[in-house]
Amino acid sequence: MASVASYSETRTAKKVLFACTTDGSGDATGTSKLISGMIDRVVVVPGASVSDKFTILITDETTCDLLDSDSNTGLEITPVTIPKNIPISKVVDSTLTCTIASGGATKSILVYIYYR
Repeated sequence: MASVASYSETRTAKKVLFACTTDGSGDATGTSKLISGMIDRVVVVPGASVSDKFTILITDETTCDLLDSDSNTGLEITPVTIPKNIPISKVVDSTLTCTIASGGATKSILVYIYYR
């Protein structure tokens, strides 16, 4: 299914929120507008009904994996009962694509990307 991107750009720190709802096979993908700056962290917040581990992949226009997962296959998130803070330090000047895989059918997952 889709991930809908929304933005907060009124402060020094800026934020992209991907509100993901997985399809019947547990997958969701969405693309942001152009983001330019230094990404400081990613926060993944599984919805209350997400019970199994899932993977998240965030890539730029060159398909570079910003979370540095092995072989661009995505970072496994487990346990899924608490928000996951992923500190990173990446310069970006690109649209970003957020992909959720194996999240379970019709589940909600929020992905926040903080940048300056």
